[in-house]
Amino acid sequence: MGTIMRVRAARRATAMTLRMNIRTGHKRFLDLPVANVSKDGKYYLYYPMGGLGVAVSDTPSVPFRFLGRVQHKDGCEYGSIWGDPMIDDPAVLCSDGHVYLYTGYATRKEQNVKILNEIGREFIGAYCTELESDMMTVKSEPRLIVPGAGYSEGTGFEGHEFFEASGMRKIGNKYYFVYSSVHGH
Repeated sequence: MGTIMRVRAARRATAMTLRMNIRTGHKRFLDLPVANVSKDGKYYLYYPMGGLGVAVSDTPSVPFRFLGRVQHKDGCEYGSIWGDPMIDDPAVLCSDGHVYLYTGYATRKEQNVKILNEIGREFIGAYCTELESDMMTVKSEPRLIVPGAGYSEGTGFEGHEFFEASGMRKIGNKYYFVYSSVHGH
């Protein structure tokens, strides 16, 4: 429980195999998928492709069966409404009966203003969103947990701002959020 297995898109053979075994309606490789075992013992695969897709399998390898996309309780896809974070390189943690989704992307503040003006979205850091036990429905609104560059003043994250690549680990009774910072990418 709580063990996250990263499957990197850099491994083209794995990404190609996953693409061929999940019917998504998109013809491209899966970008940055992550599989996580849940309390029901099944493996759930999350991947950003036309929303945040979810697939399930009895094993951590293929075949996975497409379930749908992460969505709000009203049926709107997660990532499609104002206030939802950028869906990039997701991480999921199942712990103590809860399911947490970690995602986000951050640009420098001056780039963010341009993006905000062009598409009406802000990319200011890493977010945590609790999901329902179905592993696909948003239970709580996204909360900013690590700010990006230009948004970190006075937070203690100065010089270590979030860029992308969310990851959460539970070791013993402690949780560790790992990510690619603006200086480590």
